[in-house]
Amino acid sequence: MSRSSQEVLGSNGVRVTVIKTLSLLDMLSEKGLDCDLYYFARFVPPLVDRGLVRISKVSMPIIYGFHSPLKIDYTVRPYHKLYNVVMPLQAMRASVLSRRLHLLNLDDLKLAFRMGLASKSVYLLLGTNTEVFKPTPKNQEFTVIYASRASWNKGTDILVTSIVPQLVKKAPSIRIVIVSYGFLIHLYEGLKKYRNVYIIPYLPLSEYARVLSSSHVLLFPSRYESYGLVVLEALACGTIPVAFNVRGFVRDILSKDPILKRFVVEYPKVGSLVSRVIELYNIWLRNPQLFAFLMNYSRRLANKFSWVNVGKLWLSMFKEVLMKAQ
Repeated sequence: MSRSSQEVLGSNGVRVTVIKTLSLLDMLSEKGLDCDLYYFARFVPPLVDRGLVRISKVSMPIIYGFHSPLKIDYTVRPYHKLYNVVMPLQAMRASVLSRRLHLLNLDDLKLAFRMGLASKSVYLLLGTNTEVFKPTPKNQEFTVIYASRASWNKGTDILVTSIVPQLVKKAPSIRIVIVSYGFLIHLYEGLKKYRNVYIIPYLPLSEYARVLSSSHVLLFPSRYESYGLVVLEALACGTIPVAFNVRGFVRDILSKDPILKRFVVEYPKVGSLVSRVIELYNIWLRNPQLFAFLMNYSRRLANKFSWVNVGKLWLSMFKEVLMKAQ
């Protein structure tokens, strides 16, 4: 949940305190929290949520939101197999301790149903602030941006070793912008030899939104996701995502869209992903009207998922939980 979502809920009489993993124990021990319920946003790491022990002692209604997937689709490392056992077990425990399990993608929802958690599970999309993320004039040079955390699950190694070299070779005039933050930023050292690759520091929200909006294409080579909010933020900016078909917004919304599904490819087809970027580059060069249509279409799709619209669904869920808690 973002501050925008909390404002939407608050304006409708529902006061929510959002709790993240690392601050859970401290926040629950504070006195006088003026709210109606807790929304616990479950992130990984750590894999094992010690906060589940403390939640059992809390009388306040709790909604447990899985902001990490219940399952990793492409298991490569031993950790992934452990994850695929531990996370579903924790979902079962969380279902006992909370009023609702909030799942961010349909794949997780189906898994929860198979685990017998249908009565406790709800699927709700995240929204975005379309006043912050909005179209602005594009760069004069065709610009591709990678704005995800530098990590294995976000496909940073694929970006560095395969995607960028192929793009540079096939279309040397494309400008590539990388927002540098995360665990694997050292990998970006290998890209400094390319004159058209720009590695920029982590940005404040307003500046990040401007850079995202001034780009033409978002690169999204994630191996796995729970939601993939940056894709929705890009759409709101009129920036077209080119993505692997991972669970979350890409699979549930983008891959089913009659127009934008063209730019969703199956993992790990890097060549296809690069080809879609080149395709958009050629459209931008040769058919500006079509490219403008794609940008406007992206913005219209994102508007459906503004917090003004999505917040109404969240409000309905929270009010139902509060009613049953009385």
